[in-house]
Amino acid sequence: MRKVIYFFLIICLHSNVGWHPFFVFFCGVSGLYVKELQVGNYYICNLKDYANETCTVNYDYNKMIKLLCPINKSYEEYDDRYCFKFIGIRDRLVINNQEEPIMDTLPGIIIENLNMFDRYNVGIYMPFYVKEDITIVCTCESSKDSEAITPYLKIHVKANNSFNKEGEFIKGCDYGNNKGKHQFLTNTLKQEENFLCEINANPGEVVGMNCINFEEYTTTTTINNKKKKHQNKNNKNNFDVIQLRPPHCFSNVSISMSFLRVVTMNVNNLLPEAKYYPEVYSFPKDKKFQKYSTISYLWIPENVPHDILFYCHCNFPQGKGIGLFNINKTVES
Repeated sequence: MRKVIYFFLIICLHSNVGWHPFFVFFCGVSGLYVKELQVGNYYICNLKDYANETCTVNYDYNKMIKLLCPINKSYEEYDDRYCFKFIGIRDRLVINNQEEPIMDTLPGIIIENLNMFDRYNVGIYMPFYVKEDITIVCTCESSKDSEAITPYLKIHVKANNSFNKEGEFIKGCDYGNNKGKHQFLTNTLKQEENFLCEINANPGEVVGMNCINFEEYTTTTTINNKKKKHQNKNNKNNFDVIQLRPPHCFSNVSISMSFLRVVTMNVNNLLPEAKYYPEVYSFPKDKKFQKYSTISYLWIPENVPHDILFYCHCNFPQGKGIGLFNINKTVES
């Protein structure tokens, strides 16, 4: 089995398929033989097979963090309440301040989950604007009769405001209109008041896009859970129909070839060294993390040969909100 794994690793390294097939194969079909693994642009914490242990990592924007947790059917299903600000440990249990959701602690964070290979596969992406140093944990459930410490992944995040050369927050369009403690993008808008949002960005900066208002989402979801009924599809707060387009923006972006012709293409055809977050999966994502589904970031490379213009948009029941991104070319020194 190990020879097969090494062979597959070599294929990923020396071909254009990237690291994602290796991650799927190594973490799914083959199983992990270690608690922590750093390979390519992945950091993997395997608490599925090491259910009584912990991991600790310093966050690196060049790495994608994956947490593997066992599916314990005697507990509630996994959701973002399992990730929170680290306060400490008491009686082998991680102290969870449930009054502060993770989106309050780190506005703009992306958490997603895939239920496959009999485990939770949790992806964690930190926002590119962080006001102060902070440590968070994402926990897994251990068996009820376990006397070991709660299994968790601890992530140290450094304060960061280096990705916007002109001010705080990340340059971007937030049609969720998140302000105050939830703001993480520069332009907060309501779709019915602002059809178009324009962003000018420079090489080395990060741009972002979002469509959902997190406070409205939390309130609406709580009410619906209590009433045990769904919203009417004509309700503007029906978050099931709010989508970021094109699919997998900023991996894919739209460009206008003419007045009536719009083309969708992979952003790396325009900017070969650009990095997008979150990564693209062919597997369906866990709908319990839907409020993070319209957050997306693009890390612009330092080398931009010419000015580039593209857009993504938010689809709402009542219309669209377009984010138009003008990327300036690199200035020769």
